[in-house]
Amino acid sequence: MSTITIAGREIGAGKSIYIIAEGSANHGGDRLRAARMIRAAAGAGADAYKAQTYTPSDMTVESDRPEFVVRGKGKWAGRKLWDLYVEG
Repeated sequence: MSTITIAGREIGAGKSIYIIAEGSANHGGDRLRAARMIRAAAGAGADAYKAQTYTPSDMTVESDRPEFVVRGKGKWAGRKLWDLYVEG
């Protein structure tokens, strides 16, 4: 098995695990909230942190066709996907 090196640390079979915390886009575009989330992940032992940033056009198109409307129940039911990514 091969290994890779991240920031001077070998990752691979027989090495200690490398934990990547997933923050998604839960920061809502707020830099202070993102920083708090990163600090919390580090405090919990994460080796790295993955956050996402996007614009609505990265994710979908602005359309009210059925395939672009959220189905089911809940806060977003009946709303356009575009709105979900605009409002987060």
